[in-house]
This record gives sequence, structure tokens and C-alpha cells, in this order.
Amino acid sequence: MALASPTLLIIDDKLDEAQDYVELFQEIGGFRVVTAASVAEAERRVAAEPGLEAVSTDISLSSEGMDIDGAAFAQTLAARLPGIPIAGYSGFRSRSDLPREYQESFRHWIERGASVTALHDLVTALRTEAFEYRSARARRSLEFRTSHGLSSGLSDEVYEVVQDLCSTRHGAITLTDLEDALHHAGFLMKAVMPVFRSDSPFRARSPVVCWVRTTGEEWEGEVIGQPSLYAAGRSQEEVLSGLVELVDVFADQLGIATAAESRPPRSGPAASLTAYLDSVVELH
Repeated sequence: MALASPTLLIIDDKLDEAQDYVELFQEIGGFRVVTAASVAEAERRVAAEPGLEAVSTDISLSSEGMDIDGAAFAQTLAARLPGIPIAGYSGFRSRSDLPREYQESFRHWIERGASVTALHDLVTALRTEAFEYRSARARRSLEFRTSHGLSSGLSDEVYEVVQDLCSTRHGAITLTDLEDALHHAGFLMKAVMPVFRSDSPFRARSPVVCWVRTTGEEWEGEVIGQPSLYAAGRSQEEVLSGLVELVDVFADQLGIATAAESRPPRSGPAASLTAYLDSVVELH
């Protein structure tokens, strides 16, 4: 299971002329790119894309380049989404032409007509920083849920399914029994292998088993036995990618990874599921 492509918003009032720039991020950086031609459209895009992870904007969103509304929007966005990487560019101005408070909103700056090497370096840097921003957002979300005692609700519902199963079955309950009961209740059981980036000190030693469920319009899921590791999204793939990212961030606490220099212990794909099932049955 690969991590979902990071989402990048490109703001340019001349999108037809910026198509090569858009394709560079798509083809070289693997970004999912959404675009806007004005501040008003960018506002709508940000509202519609809660998973936004990087922004690149022309600072002058008018054909004459007389104003700096793109830079002002970048400042507003940086305050609204602390830590999100933002790249600025302009065919009329240099970064030093901007007021200092606007300059600080941009982590990167690129001149129009920049070399291919400079553009590739920008794409690479933004991709790395987009994943870092995703991880930081996941950590903040988990800390908020934990500090406020919030539960995803899936664990309680799964527990009820298992309780019903235990009350109606005599003898041993197999993993197949559990999977069938959960499927009947609308749950799917998915095993995903954590994906650790090259700079991570961890290597996966076993798959992570997750519950996923759809309500028709949205999907939600959580890591088995870890109700705080919860994700919601518009597709099963998006939810599983979100869960994999959470596992990446909290690998050392979950015990599903081993230090890269250590020899991975043997562990079956269903180990975490078996342990979870055993604990539920014991509670019953």
C-alpha cells in the first residue's frame, strides 16, 4: 500500500500558460494537482480540499502584475494552516520586492524562466515537505483526539459485533467467523504493510490490520486495537493511505516496526488481529 499522492494547489491567473508547470508536479513529483485562477477560487479550493498539503502561487494574480494579491493570500493561508509548504513565483517581481511579512510566508521562491534543475529541486523539496506536513497534521489530530477523549466509534461498534458473535456461537471462533460477521455489519478487514520513507529509522516487520467501512458517500477506518488511529476520506484508498501514514508516524509506539539495523522478528500477518480477537473474547 503506497502512500496517497500529496495534494498541491497551484494558483495562477494564466493557467493555460502554466500547464507545463502543472505537469512537472504531476509527472516528476507525483502530486495530485488542483488549480485556481484567482484568490476567490483558491479560497473555494482550500475549503473543498481538507487534505491540502502544499501550495504554489503566482504572487500577482492579474495580467499586469501590478498587485500582490497572491502573496497576501499566501500570508493568510500560512496563518490558517501553520506549517504548510508554500512556493511563490512571479514574472514581474523578485522575492526581495515584497514586504517582509509577505516574504516570510514563502518557504520557496522560483523565478519564471528558472532552469530545469531549479524546478526539479523545487518539486523534490515540496514533495518531501508535503509528507512532513501530513505527518505533523496526523500527530496534531491524534493528540487532539486523545486529549479530548474522543473515540472514532468504530471500536465500540466492532466490539458489539464480536459480542453478538460470541453470544450466538458455541465453541471456538475463527478469524473467518469474525470476518464474515463484520462483513455482514458493513465492515471490511484490510491488512496493509506500513510504508516507511528512506529517512525513517524503522522498517516494517508485519502488516497492520485495519477495519474500514463506508457510509455510501465517505469511508472511515481505524487500526485494530488502536482506536485513536482513525482516518476518514472519500475513498477506501484514501482512508488506508491515511492509516498507513499514522502508523508511519507512531510506529515506535505501536510495536509493528523494528529499528532498521535490527533483525525483524518473525510475525504472522494476522498476529495483531489474533491478539485483538483473544482480548475481546476474554472480556466477553
